[in-house]
Formats: sequence, C-alpha cells, structure tokens
Amino acid sequence: MARANWLSRMLFENNESAEVSDERIEAFLDQSNQVSVPEVVVNVETSTLEGLIDIDTMYEKAGLQNLEKSIFKVDEFGKILPDSLPSDVKRQSVIGILTTSGLQIDALKSDADQRIGSINSVMEQFTNQTVDILNVSQNEISELELRIDELKRTITDRKALQEKQEKIADDEIEKISGIVKFLG
Repeated sequence: MARANWLSRMLFENNESAEVSDERIEAFLDQSNQVSVPEVVVNVETSTLEGLIDIDTMYEKAGLQNLEKSIFKVDEFGKILPDSLPSDVKRQSVIGILTTSGLQIDALKSDADQRIGSINSVMEQFTNQTVDILNVSQNEISELELRIDELKRTITDRKALQEKQEKIADDEIEKISGIVKFLG
C-alpha cells in the first residue's frame, strides 16, 4: 500500500516542530479523500526530474496511456448526462453505459489504483530528489558561509599586519631622518 511517503516528507521535512506520525498522515489523506493504492514503481530519469513532470508523462512511464479503458470514462460518461439528474440515478446510468460499452467496474477501479500508485511513485522520487537538492544546496551554503568568515578573518588579520608593518617602516624612516638631520 502506498502511504504517500512523498507527502509525509514534504509536509514534515522542513517543520522540525511537527511530529510525523501515521495518525497525522492518515488524517491528511482522509481529508484529501485519498485512497489506499498498491504501490506502483515508476522510474523517471533524473534529467526529467529537473523540471516539472506532467501527468501524461507519469502515466506514460507507468504504461497507462490508454484512456479508452480508464477510470476517466466514468467522468466522460457522467458529463454526458444532465446535471439535474439525482446522483443515484446518474451513477446507475453511468454504470449501465459502462457495462454496455464492455467496460468492467473492477477494471476501472484497478486502473484508478494504478494511476494513483504511479502518481505517488513519481511524487516520491521527485520529493526525494528535491530533499536531496535542498540538502546539498544547504550544505554548500554552509560551506560558503564558513569560507566567507575565513576570508573576512584573513582581511582583518592582513589589515592589522599592514598597520604594524607601516608602523615599523615609519619608525625606521623617522629614525633615519633624525640621524640625517643630526648630521646637518
């Protein structure tokens, strides 16, 4: 069962005060009317993950391009019927149209589960890459901040050294000038 790990990582990854628990994830999924689906692994190349991934690409990677026998037929047939029909009548009419069209309800539900699973799989991969990129970027920022601090210390130390060197040079020039002045 896909638990939408990508969802939990994105919801709670950057919120250290939030406690990640199965109850919180379940509550969020229930609020979003999500369903539990079998996990579908969809491998998406890294180069694709550098930008947004459209839904068609997600379905293509999962082998779900055929819309003729997809869950979307339910929506398509439902839109044909008048909005004024009671929902039970509309549901029964759509089921009748689907059956007449040779589409099985269980197969459509399975298609829906596969589509949700493929989206969850891509989102988990995408989220993992996002978290990795954020971590690498944050580490690089930290390293650069350390380097900046080091360079600031070098500048401060060098300015102090310059002042000391100028003092030594000025003192010596003053000493020599004094001796020359003594000689007349």
